[in-house]
Amino acid sequence: MAHLLDSPRPLLIAHRGDAVHAPENTLAAFRLALEADADILETDLWLTKDDVLLCHHDRTLDRTTDSTGAIPEMTLAQVKQARVLRSYCGQFDQAQYPDERIPSLEELLAFVPGDKGLALELKHPRLAEPERARQLVEMIRPRLEAHTVMLVPFTRTCCGPRDRLRRRCGLARSASLTPIQRLAEMASAPRGRRCRRTLAIWRSPARTGCGRARWTPARRRGWSGTWNWAWMQC
Repeated sequence: MAHLLDSPRPLLIAHRGDAVHAPENTLAAFRLALEADADILETDLWLTKDDVLLCHHDRTLDRTTDSTGAIPEMTLAQVKQARVLRSYCGQFDQAQYPDERIPSLEELLAFVPGDKGLALELKHPRLAEPERARQLVEMIRPRLEAHTVMLVPFTRTCCGPRDRLRRRCGLARSASLTPIQRLAEMASAPRGRRCRRTLAIWRSPARTGCGRARWTPARRRGWSGTWNWAWMQC
């Protein structure tokens, strides 16, 4: 398997999948992103009331689904009743996706090919707990060993899985800086070390109108444009 860190070019991250053409953070959005040749799929992790890791951006279901409620206060069965209909930058007909559900991390891991990367944003504060951190680490261990996963702590309290890893994994930090080189210069790695180089970039479709048709040309343009995420080798 090719090592993602050995790529000669910046890698392209699909934020919440192809959220322009399908409901965000669904298997449909992730499938379209893979078809558009994205290198890394980004998603967000929450724990349900019965401790199942789910891929969803918000704490609640209200914005993107036909249901309401807070994920940490619901069981997996309750969350799975909700249909995901919307996206933060969607330009699609909802009738095309009548039955998309919120995927679990287990489902996402089974769906995404092993040579594609995953960027997991840790949203739930309970991921700082040792037991929950171990739960996540064990689920992604094959990808940790293959170096095809990075963890993105949403807050400092969500750093539990990263801090408990014995193997190196990717660490991401968000910012809105132009040009992207400034991000690598300014971002600090754990224990105060500086990052050596920026490895991956993500362009926000909400800000740029960049959809699937733009991804491949954007990749060839390298660092140009306003990029506001980076995966850094530390």
